[in-house]
Amino acid sequence: VARRWEHELAAGRLSSDETPTLIEALEYLLAHACADLSPETVRIYRKKSGHLIRLLPDTSIDLLNREQLQGYVSSRLAEGAAPGTIKKELVPLRRAIREAADRGLYHGPTIEALFPRIKERYIPRERYLPTRSHERVRIEARFHVMPVLTA
Repeated sequence: VARRWEHELAAGRLSSDETPTLIEALEYLLAHACADLSPETVRIYRKKSGHLIRLLPDTSIDLLNREQLQGYVSSRLAEGAAPGTIKKELVPLRRAIREAADRGLYHGPTIEALFPRIKERYIPRERYLPTRSHERVRIEARFHVMPVLTA
């Protein structure tokens, strides 16, 4: 699908008025627009795209709206997904829409207007150096500190 879309666009048979569907946009992203990303990142995008395809309609990406994306967020929360996970799941869709927009194939709402804000509660980790390690760190640090030049 992504190759056909690319060839038809290049050949002038696909107008910028014809926007890709959700699946086509995600397939194009994974097949072509992620060439500079690590294989692991592409694998994760592919996995996250599965949730998007499962819960969002496969219509033109121009027709996606904030209510549908908020419904996606609500569904994933109900399934037990953490807010931070849901935020990451939306990254491939955001990238796919930006890619389509850069190619003149997306005319829907702005990214800011389309994607709902997802609040996640950040709890910083509390980590302490064990008491017996303090002396070792102090000794090691002496060898790694650069001398200060004074004039």
